[in-house]
Amino acid sequence: SSLAQATSAEAFLIHCIGPGSSQDIRLPMMLAAVARGLRSGRRTLGSGFAKQGRRNFWGPVATSSTEPEYISPNNGAPRLPSPWNKWFPYEPVPCTPRFLPYKVWCEAGETYYFDTSGESTTQPWAESPTFCQERGFAPMIYQPKHSGWKLICACKHSCAKPLADWTFIVHWADYNTAQAMGLGFGVSFMFGLISTWLVHP
Repeated sequence: SSLAQATSAEAFLIHCIGPGSSQDIRLPMMLAAVARGLRSGRRTLGSGFAKQGRRNFWGPVATSSTEPEYISPNNGAPRLPSPWNKWFPYEPVPCTPRFLPYKVWCEAGETYYFDTSGESTTQPWAESPTFCQERGFAPMIYQPKHSGWKLICACKHSCAKPLADWTFIVHWADYNTAQAMGLGFGVSFMFGLISTWLVHP
């Protein structure tokens, strides 16, 4: 184990320098502690990269190496803090059934209970009027003025809840940095290529 390796390394350093004052021993032990910190930092960084690319728009894919801190026992949705939650960690964090919004037909004047907790099995709506309150989230009532197809937030972090905005893209990119960078580069490259071809003399 890493603890046994660190202990043996410290014992080897003390043996090499021989018996002496505590000041003679302190420097090698400090260096050994720094080495242990660097090793743990590399493991943390590696696990962070391993988490990339494991989640898609239609739903987070939980594996043994990417398990979030909480998974809803009701519908299996993981709790994925948004960039806002990382800056303000004391706010309640809902579960995220998926990133891509739900396309739902809504009737004008009808009352819908939007699931703000992300744990309902009847997404994007709550299972009952008190479902969100039972999980510590404020309920949200939605009464559309016009009938039609609506894009309802699925990531549960939209600023225009219950309607979706572009927050789900930021949320997805935060957990899929490599893919987001590749997508941004590809779109920028194609836009530059086409615009250059259109305006070239």
